[in-house]
Amino acid sequence: LKNGDNVNDPGYTLPFPIIDNRLGPLVFLDVKHGKQFRGNVSRSYSNVDEAEIVVSLYHKLREGKEMYKVTIGVITPYSEQVRLLRSKLSKELTAGYLEINSVDAF
Repeated sequence: LKNGDNVNDPGYTLPFPIIDNRLGPLVFLDVKHGKQFRGNVSRSYSNVDEAEIVVSLYHKLREGKEMYKVTIGVITPYSEQVRLLRSKLSKELTAGYLEINSVDAF
C-alpha cells in the first residue's frame, strides 16, 4: 500500500482524531498468546483471544466523544472469526458505526 500525494503533503492532517499514537487508521496486532480453533462446519479458523482484543479496542476507541460518527472496520481473513466477532459485538453492529467482515467481503 502507498499513501496518496495528499497524505504525503507536510500540511496534511488526519480527518479523525488519533486517540492513541500507536493506533492509526490501520493497525495490525500480533496476539502471541492466542490459539486458533477450527470450526466443525465451516472448517474456518477463529481465535477467542484476538476477538477479545478487538472488542476491547473497539470500546476504547468509542470512549472519545469525537469518535461517535466514525465508522470502524474490522477485517479478518477467516469467516469463523467474522462470526465470533459479530456475536461478541452484535449490539454495537446495530448502531451502524462498525463493520466486521472477511478480506473477500471488503
